[in-house]
Amino acid sequence: MTRRGLLSDEELQIVRKKLTDEEAFYKFQRDCRLKNLRPSTIEFYRNELKSVKSLLVEIY
Repeated sequence: MTRRGLLSDEELQIVRKKLTDEEAFYKFQRDCRLKNLRPSTIEFYRNELKSVKSLLVEIY
């Protein structure tokens, strides 16, 4: 597969799909498990995302 700078129709559908924060994190967590990341690493990511989300809520 070569880099073409364009997305296929299937890839565009994925990008345009609306996800909730929970759905997005679930998919991210699943990807982390598939990559065999340590549970402590996944927990670190979860905590960091919660922090960022709370800061964004405060801003808006």
